[in-house]
Amino acid sequence: KGGIAYEDENSTLKAHGGASLCGEGFLLLADSITWNRRLSLVNASGSTSLTSGDLRLLADTIMVNLEDGAYSGSNVRGGFNGTVFEAKTLESVEGKITVQDVRLHPFEPTQNGINLSASKWQMDQNLSKFILHDPRISMGDFVIGKLPKLSGDFNASRRWLGSKFRVGKEDSLGKIGRA
Repeated sequence: KGGIAYEDENSTLKAHGGASLCGEGFLLLADSITWNRRLSLVNASGSTSLTSGDLRLLADTIMVNLEDGAYSGSNVRGGFNGTVFEAKTLESVEGKITVQDVRLHPFEPTQNGINLSASKWQMDQNLSKFILHDPRISMGDFVIGKLPKLSGDFNASRRWLGSKFRVGKEDSLGKIGRA
């Protein structure tokens, strides 16, 4: 059973049982949504889904700041620019996205499918750049090989894995590797 309750003392709206919140450029769905109107903060839990532009997130919990557009999630699965990913956490502030303990899949994830995992994936949507920290190529949970830090440019019109990227350390001759 669903329901909505408003608490005057802290200006909080609580909805549960298939709650939804539609804002400027986003749609948030969850089992439960709490909106603190005074702080402009929204917390969603239970089968959460956030759709905003090219990004689609499924997560255990999602928090959205309606004032500045920042959002975060835990135990996240999603898609961005044609890449499917799974991660422990995701945070987006002012067009800069940081994803922790992430696995990137070229297609829909499978138990033994090939993936690129990293301790951290940072994307700057303002500059169309990304960095993968401690990247590893894996088949399922089995690590095939470790790579140096990957960085590069992505274009919103194509998959980032097909974009130009650089590996290795910068020296007087440039990057050690390039693809």
